[in-house]
Amino acid sequence: MTSPAEIRGAVRGVTGSQNKGGRRGPHISLEWLGDPSADTRKEWVIPGMLGVGEVMVIHSGTKVGKTQLAAQISFAVGTGGEIFGRRVTKGSVLYGAFEKVRVTKKRFRVLQRLSGNIQPPIAVCSGALNLMNAAEADQIIAAAVQMSARLKVRLIVIDTLNRASGGVDENAAGPMGQVFNEITRISDEVGAAVIVLHHNASGQKGKMRGSSAVPASADVLMSLEVISADIREAKITAANDVPEGQTFRFRLKEVELAPATADREAEYTVLMEPIGKKIGSDKGSEEAPVAVQKRAASVFQLFEQLSQEGRLGRAALLSAARDREIVSAGSLKSGSEQLRLALKELRRQDRIDFTEEKVWALQYPMSNISTSPLRGEEIGPM
Repeated sequence: MTSPAEIRGAVRGVTGSQNKGGRRGPHISLEWLGDPSADTRKEWVIPGMLGVGEVMVIHSGTKVGKTQLAAQISFAVGTGGEIFGRRVTKGSVLYGAFEKVRVTKKRFRVLQRLSGNIQPPIAVCSGALNLMNAAEADQIIAAAVQMSARLKVRLIVIDTLNRASGGVDENAAGPMGQVFNEITRISDEVGAAVIVLHHNASGQKGKMRGSSAVPASADVLMSLEVISADIREAKITAANDVPEGQTFRFRLKEVELAPATADREAEYTVLMEPIGKKIGSDKGSEEAPVAVQKRAASVFQLFEQLSQEGRLGRAALLSAARDREIVSAGSLKSGSEQLRLALKELRRQDRIDFTEEKVWALQYPMSNISTSPLRGEEIGPM
């Protein structure tokens, strides 16, 4: 029987690191399945949403708020703060501002000032980048390795895909697939998550532009849409390893960067403000376990569906949640408790609101049905 060492040697012989032309050769890795009980748990960057070694694509139309959202996520990681109602582990962030570096730096300066002039481990890089070229991807990897000497890099942002692709045709599957091969390699070799910002197709709501190789290559797709003049909604539309349909709303808020002087007008920038929490406020609530957050995301989808059908009540919600195996069907008490905790988590995230009239209501509802007959006394203490 061939041993693992012999197989590894054969693989190395076939997949040498260089070919005659001096370019990077193909590379594969091989690992035997071991004891499943000894397998390590997934390492999250954003719990329940994005893990180490994964690639997320955030896409939207122009001027919707992609960069504001990416800056807020980066600042949360760099400070060990909170994003999407979830506490993240602190780590260094490499932010590739290849489209609007001056504006991006301005936003980070405001976030620093609002947080007491702190200096988080976030580095902004700019310039020309072509990820069709493996050598240029190596530069990103080298920079991240250098940063990790201070604090391990947990997140890399590429803003935007177009500016980091050397001007290749975004509709061509081959070149786009090659670009994402390099992005995945960056993520793997650095041991970080990568967020890629991308534009939607012109005039097509929710549809990203370019080749299908882009969504096919990502681990998580997040769409960003305009809800009103100042409110935006981020939604996970596709994912390999986390619940789809998770939605989060925030406001775009104008914040003063520099006051007016005798010879200059005041300077402003726009930041993301999570709904239910004011910019610059540290007040928050205790984070729920990842399992509760995942269940809450599924319950929220069910909440909207039943609201639109006009049949939302405690019994209907609990029954539907059991049918879809969102909550336990084995015990009446355990299923009810799981539902109660999920609804409590949705309120903590400001995705539903428990009003003074003791009625659960969708926060900024997407349907015409804004309230439900689901009453507080039916759910239990919150």
